[in-house]
Amino acid sequence: MSLATTTDTTAIKPALLSKYEIQRNERHAKAQIRSDAKRRDRNAPRRDDMARAAYYALMMFYEEAGTEADRASFKDPFVRVLTAAGYPPEVCSALFDGHVGSLLDDLDGWLAQRWYTEGRRLKDNRGRYVPLDRGNPKKVKVGSTALSSFLAPSASRSAAD
Repeated sequence: MSLATTTDTTAIKPALLSKYEIQRNERHAKAQIRSDAKRRDRNAPRRDDMARAAYYALMMFYEEAGTEADRASFKDPFVRVLTAAGYPPEVCSALFDGHVGSLLDDLDGWLAQRWYTEGRRLKDNRGRYVPLDRGNPKKVKVGSTALSSFLAPSASRSAAD
């Protein structure tokens, strides 16, 4: 059975592969395993980690944008790309607005996940993850203010340091 197909997908029918295609798929799978091992050894981010970091930065800058025109300059390209991918623009716009509201919670969750994953990888005693400093929740600003506080060294330390 092909590596690129699943039995759950009705649109893709499993096709018999030639022995050369099977060998190519096996070589590719082995090369991918080696590449992933090298990336993990270097502790390099995966493509989805890079995309998530860019997404959080975009959302932060959107929140800090002063005028509606500035906000639209961040939001419109996001909506256009998703619309080109086949999603309805109204849904994409609402999704974007909804994610801005939960940005700090989402970012904190991802950073905590990475904190503990890295601790397991290094087998160190790094202690509990210290959440981002949000100050007064009624006056917290999400955008570049949160980004600059996030980039401050104290925001990335554990309670054990």
